[in-house]
Amino acid sequence: MAMLDPFVALEEPWYTEALRKVRTRERALEKTARRCGTADAVAARILEHASEWTELRFDELLLPTREAANEALLCARDDGISAADLAARAVLPLLARRSRHDALPVAAASLLDGALPDQPFGPVALGEQWAVLWLRERRRPSLEDGATRAAASAELLDEALERAKQGLVREVGAL
Repeated sequence: MAMLDPFVALEEPWYTEALRKVRTRERALEKTARRCGTADAVAARILEHASEWTELRFDELLLPTREAANEALLCARDDGISAADLAARAVLPLLARRSRHDALPVAAASLLDGALPDQPFGPVALGEQWAVLWLRERRRPSLEDGATRAAASAELLDEALERAKQGLVREVGAL
C-alpha cells in the first residue's frame, strides 16, 4: 500500500483524464484494426503481394558439387529418372519443401517462378551445396486462407500505426 501513497496526493482529474486517454486510444486502435481487416482492404493487400506470398511445394536433391548436380539434372531430363530414384542412386535424401516465395533464396525463387510442375531444374547454389529442384505445386495467396488474411491485415495495421507514430495520419481523429 505504501507504493500507492504518491498517487493519493494526485488529484482525481489527473488519473481520470489519463484513463480517458487510454480508453480513447484503445477505441481508435480497435477502429483502425477493423478498417485494416475489411475484406476489400485485405483483398487489395493480398493482390499486391500475390507473387511473393505464393506458396511453393517442391522436392530438393542436394548434391556436393555443381558437376554432380548437372549430372543429376541430365539424368532426370534426358533419361527420365525420377527424383526419388536419383536420390536413391546418390544415397542422398530427397527433401520435400514447402515455402513462401519471399522466404526462399533469390536464385531458387527465381527458378521456381518459371518452373513447370514435376520438371527438374537447376542446379541452384544453396550454401556450399548444389540443388536440383522439382516444383510440385504453386499456390497463389487467397482471401479464403485464414493465415494469409491475418498476414495482410497485420501488415495494414502495422503501416497505419507507423504512420500515426510518425505523425502522418491521413485522417483526423484520436490514435
